[in-house]
Amino acid sequence: MSRQCPRCGVSDAEARFIGNFCEPCHADMNLTSLPHRIIVYACKDCGACRYGKQWRVDLLEVSRDIAFSLRDKRLGIPIVKIFEDDGYASVKYDAIDRMFRIPFRIKQSLCEICSQKLSGYYEAIIQLRGGYSDNAFVEKLLRSLEKHTFITKIVELNEGIDVYCGDKKVVSSLLSAMKLKPKTSYSLYGIKKGRKVYRTTFLLKK
Repeated sequence: MSRQCPRCGVSDAEARFIGNFCEPCHADMNLTSLPHRIIVYACKDCGACRYGKQWRVDLLEVSRDIAFSLRDKRLGIPIVKIFEDDGYASVKYDAIDRMFRIPFRIKQSLCEICSQKLSGYYEAIIQLRGGYSDNAFVEKLLRSLEKHTFITKIVELNEGIDVYCGDKKVVSSLLSAMKLKPKTSYSLYGIKKGRKVYRTTFLLKK
């Protein structure tokens, strides 16, 4: 038994159907649920991009976030391609023989990490004393830290070097991976969402 699209009257012999509607009508109806414009935020300091809450490395990763946000129960997750120079993003569902074009723009911003770095934020201090303050070890440690977190500042003292770092969990994991056993101490520096927040000092001395 043939079907007719309740919106335009075309039969299933003339067009593909998605559910109760022909493909063109289903596409038109879904077009109204697509955003009128896609705005992506880009960090002006490090170049990271964000669509939604999560900062990503580049626009390719952001396009996946956009695609997931446009998922449809019947149509699935579309393929999204960003044409930055032309100012639009293309959206294509496998079930529909049609590509949607959505205006696209980038707004300059600051990611959370760069914002923290510029404000002087830190969660950990690594105190390097004795043999741990020699240049070879310090350079090796700094290279490792910079791959996983940011360094707020480095202070040279008579007794050694203090390295201020953004993420105390990263510091703890990194020192453990390097098979180092620092002496740790904690200091209260604020309250966040009703909970006490502590900074951690890692002392390496030999």
